[in-house]
Amino acid sequence: MKVWIIGRDYPRAENNRLGSFELEQAKILARAGLEVTYLVADPRSFIKWRRFGCSKAMEEGVTVATISVPAGGLISPRKISPLRRRMFERLMRYLARKDGLPDIIHVHYPSTFLYRLLQPYQKQGVRIAATEHWSRVQEKSIGGWILENLKEYTQKADAFCCVGSALVKSVREMTGTEREIPVIPNVLFGDFRPLAEEHEGLRFLAIGRMVAIKRYDVLVEAFLEAFRDRPDVTLTIAGNGPEMARVREIVRQKDEKRQVLLPGLVPHEKMAGLIASSDAFVGFSVLETFCVPVVEAWACGKPVIVSDTTTVFTDNPDARLGMAVDWRSPQELQEAMIKMADTYETYDPEWICRYADSHFTEKVYCEKMLAVYRGMLGVTGRAQ
Repeated sequence: MKVWIIGRDYPRAENNRLGSFELEQAKILARAGLEVTYLVADPRSFIKWRRFGCSKAMEEGVTVATISVPAGGLISPRKISPLRRRMFERLMRYLARKDGLPDIIHVHYPSTFLYRLLQPYQKQGVRIAATEHWSRVQEKSIGGWILENLKEYTQKADAFCCVGSALVKSVREMTGTEREIPVIPNVLFGDFRPLAEEHEGLRFLAIGRMVAIKRYDVLVEAFLEAFRDRPDVTLTIAGNGPEMARVREIVRQKDEKRQVLLPGLVPHEKMAGLIASSDAFVGFSVLETFCVPVVEAWACGKPVIVSDTTTVFTDNPDARLGMAVDWRSPQELQEAMIKMADTYETYDPEWICRYADSHFTEKVYCEKMLAVYRGMLGVTGRAQ
């Protein structure tokens, strides 16, 4: 089976690893025996040296096909999106000419990738799959051409999937579609496993980009209020972003006992060790269409506390995995953290690990995604 996969970007440190989920899933499908090409449009400034035009390179079994045009800094930001569309059109023509047509083109975050770019290939028998991840779709805060484009995918794509049931509900409400929309969660990747380590106190861990929607300021204030008399309880927030200065100021003013740690952005290869050496994950985001760190915590046997708008937990609402709190109530968050600190020994890390292994591993993802692909192609499809 030959598949082209289109994600948001190629993950790099400078773009906060945008596209990491999509590329990792491409690698998983390649390991399952598929012929996978990951398409990248790179309009960065010419000062970022790389080969211009179309090129291909192998990465862990995936052909990474890139079209590079040195446009960043030379044209206005509002013209970058139209340029990227033209770049993708050219890149797809290049691949079709060099390698032939794929069986499937799979687009992640389809709302922002124009469906009309795919229509010439669909008319030639290529099947179109889409997986929606975007929080703005779940919030139902899109409109204009993006909403119309989403409607076109739900009407015309051969398969349309979402990473969570809340996202499915929003897609249905905005587009009016009654088609089947499978839920295929994001996959756990990396060496996440329990760590046999004893330490004093309790270590809470939060992970994510420091942006307003994550509400790390509220989390820090609730934590410090909850544990002002328990200095052996700590909170580490791994991440960086525009809200870092605000969070640091709160810590400077209120964290007299140095219970809050802000290590900044932690490389992915070190994340497993950080989670395994913590005791519980905590998050209080306004909305999460999935939340991969929750799954990473479960894989390490750690319970979680999250807002009730965190889809991966609302789709797996088992008290043995942790707690969900009202996203509007910092008081409920505070009470949940105290409860977890007091009852932590009642959680079974081995059971939590087994749950993660049975729901979010590479094998589970492959089974679900390949079932969608085979259903699109049917028994008489070109791919074997």
